[in-house]
Amino acid sequence: MGSMDSLPGLPALSACITRAVQDHIATSTEAGRDLSPLTDLANSVLKIEGYIAGDQGREGEPSHACRRIPLGTIDLSSLLSQINAPAPAPAPDGAADGVVRQNGAATNTAADCTPDEGRTSTDRDGGGSLDAETGSRSRRRNLRPNPRTRYASSTTTSDDEDGANPKRRKATGGLRLARGANRRSEDDESDAAAGNGSSRQLLVNAKNHPQRKKREFNDVRSMQPSTLDKLILGIWEQIHGSIAFDPQIVIDQWRESHAIEGTELITGGEDMTTISALASANREFNRMNIFCRKITQASRCCRALEVIVQARWIDYYEQRVQTLVTDNPDVSLTKNKMAALLEACQDFGWSEKELRNKMSIWKGYHEIKESGGWVSLVFAGMGIYRFCKYRVGFTNDALLRLKSLRSRFEVAADTLHPHWRELLKIIGEPSERKYYGHPHDWVVSDNAEPIPLAATYVQWDPSFSFEHIDNSVIDEDQWGPADPRSLELIPLSDVHFCNVCHERQSDDPKVNACRCFPNLYGGNSGPCPVQVFRTHDGRNNGLLACVPFDRGIAIGEFVGLITRGLRDLDVMQGETVAGSYQIYQGRYGNYTRFINHSCNPNSQFHRFSWLGVQRIILVSKGIEAGQEITVDYSGRYWDNLDKECLCREGCCRYRNRSITSGSSSGGVGQGVVNGMVNGSELT
Repeated sequence: MGSMDSLPGLPALSACITRAVQDHIATSTEAGRDLSPLTDLANSVLKIEGYIAGDQGREGEPSHACRRIPLGTIDLSSLLSQINAPAPAPAPDGAADGVVRQNGAATNTAADCTPDEGRTSTDRDGGGSLDAETGSRSRRRNLRPNPRTRYASSTTTSDDEDGANPKRRKATGGLRLARGANRRSEDDESDAAAGNGSSRQLLVNAKNHPQRKKREFNDVRSMQPSTLDKLILGIWEQIHGSIAFDPQIVIDQWRESHAIEGTELITGGEDMTTISALASANREFNRMNIFCRKITQASRCCRALEVIVQARWIDYYEQRVQTLVTDNPDVSLTKNKMAALLEACQDFGWSEKELRNKMSIWKGYHEIKESGGWVSLVFAGMGIYRFCKYRVGFTNDALLRLKSLRSRFEVAADTLHPHWRELLKIIGEPSERKYYGHPHDWVVSDNAEPIPLAATYVQWDPSFSFEHIDNSVIDEDQWGPADPRSLELIPLSDVHFCNVCHERQSDDPKVNACRCFPNLYGGNSGPCPVQVFRTHDGRNNGLLACVPFDRGIAIGEFVGLITRGLRDLDVMQGETVAGSYQIYQGRYGNYTRFINHSCNPNSQFHRFSWLGVQRIILVSKGIEAGQEITVDYSGRYWDNLDKECLCREGCCRYRNRSITSGSSSGGVGQGVVNGMVNGSELT
């Protein structure tokens, strides 16, 4: 017979059976059963053993090779002494029951109870009497049983209440069935009824459950841009961004990386030990900035090359399929496609599944190229991969929209990135530029080729010319070398502070602290993402936003010829301590010249001081991508003008006016200098 430890699970089983026997004896004692036959036992130690059957014999025969397993022992000496002891003095039923229960359970629970648990309520309170009907239950609450006797004591609760007809639980083989851990005992119920329960309860608060946030009546859900809108926006941002798309950058970086090794790519081969530590750190940081910029530009060019090559591969794949169809007319088109696909898999070294997954994306590139041209692939950015992979919003209407924007993309790309078409040499496409000059020298329109700016004014001025400038030009014949926009007659200092944020202003980004209009002043400002377009309602040209302009963002500064004394021409009127001045955009200016009037505008003019000079800037009220930019010319412009407003707004103030003479000197899309402002009201 092996040891008990050699059988897994037997120690726990032995302990469970021993506790069950102890509970059964305690229950019998409390129930008042006759246990006098136990006094005839020669030994007061109860030994518990079990048998484990071996292999089962033939049918009808007992099993063989049984093993006897010792399960434990129970000392009955204390129980026998209680049976032989004389009966106690008469007492109330509840109190007697409590004494018997306390003494009967002392053998099993006294050692497991804490000193506070082993005392009755009278011991804790220092005295007092127990109620005859609730004494046993109060004593049982104070004597908190340990796990060994919990079940036995709980079964006697009904005995206190019912008296002669106690209710018992079912038992099998003399062992009481154990309660489930999730069932609540009668003692716990009595404790809860008395308000003395110590259990922690989880309650469901039906009143305070999480609720959705109540939407206010004025909380209108805004429209989110579609996937196609994000793709188009990414193209415009890349075209008007600072990254140059020139294959020569890739070639130079490749040669430089082979000629110089290690950190010399960053330091340029300069010995940093010959200068101070601070100067060395600053110079290393500046060199690292330049190096990172070069790598970023080279990487972006390589990404553009990757996309256009993959789109071109689809053309070669379709040509190969057509060749196989011609050579094998008896073979189905599907089999010829599979043959071309397997041929490509062998050359790529990829599996069929891998190439099919990539082809689905490459076909998307090809469809975008067919609609938006190569320019839409080169400047698409990283969003094109996601757009072609998931094809959300990839519909025929989306492709038609890209086709309508193709010429607009090419005008901006050719004028801002004159070398981008050289990337197309790799795939055998022409690399000659189509559009030259300034981006705003071309007037675009939907589904039509761009036309030169001068062609839109030739009917009023055959010799029309316009020079695009970034800063205003002083008319020295009227003002001399002094700038009439200066806010100080005699400059007192070269240091200037903003009159709005009170921070220092400087053209040097390292010194400048004013962030009022960072896209115009104090930083590296790029080209404004706007285009001059041809209107369809008789207003000649207008200005179109390629990207959104959030409310409060500056669109541009109103620049031109700073002069005075002009009459019957569209000018911007300004005034400083030096006097009144005019900004005339007849021959010099920028894109703000082409902004049309509207009685419900989405932008407004604003005075702003930069480096002690008054500037007039155009600030957005909230403009969406693809929306025309408009401004209110003010009443002073329309008072003495024989024209009718064509803004088509419901709140239009100047429609159906009586026109006394056909003037073509300027105005809202009808004059030579459309978009000029005569005495505009500024904020």
